[in-house]
Amino acid sequence: MNIFKNETNKGLDVLFVFLIITLAIMLFSSCKKEVADTTELSSLTIVNASPTLATYNTYLDGTKVIEGALPFGGVIPYATVTAGDHTIKLTAETDPTTLFTKTISLDASKVYSFFIVNKNENMEGLLITDNAETYSTEKAFIRFINLSPDAPALDFSLNSEAQNLATNKSYKEVSSFLEISPGTYSFDAKNDADGTLMSTLSNTVLEAGKYYTIMSIGLLKPNDVEESFKLQIYTHK
Repeated sequence: MNIFKNETNKGLDVLFVFLIITLAIMLFSSCKKEVADTTELSSLTIVNASPTLATYNTYLDGTKVIEGALPFGGVIPYATVTAGDHTIKLTAETDPTTLFTKTISLDASKVYSFFIVNKNENMEGLLITDNAETYSTEKAFIRFINLSPDAPALDFSLNSEAQNLATNKSYKEVSSFLEISPGTYSFDAKNDADGTLMSTLSNTVLEAGKYYTIMSIGLLKPNDVEESFKLQIYTHK
């Protein structure tokens, strides 16, 4: 009887240890999953730079991103998404037919802007990394991107200064973020070849600690259903 009792207790001890180990593994696996879920994330904003009067319903992985349709120059604020592959799709505001689709790949812990550029059958997507190398609570940060399909290479400068902030930016080329003192500015886009003024963005307020993109969008020679060339700014938020 005593031998049976000891073997039973031994068996219970083994079972108890097994349960503890199993519970530990489950908790460890759960913690690993929680870490993966919170660290393998990216941020994405979507900008409509397609130079037409059309507005688009915008979908990410089959889910409509915003309630309304995205107009020319419209910006969808940053959304947090899992790292990996995602599909962006556009339809007309009143027609579910797919007009454009593109799969993009996002790395963990990075920030991106996705620009819808060009028009009609030539519409395409441009994915740009937004991660800045520095941050300051006393300075603002700006960059320039040329998104006008028929524009020449452009120089980007302050209206009051001769020195360029970015030079020779061809279609779909973007500059790095530059540090600038907060204030109210006017910016110029000029033809890099001959210095001809193409457009001016006036009375632009830049705040400390914020990041801005100034983009050239629209067409130099638009038809009746296309948008004209201009400079436009948006705040990264």
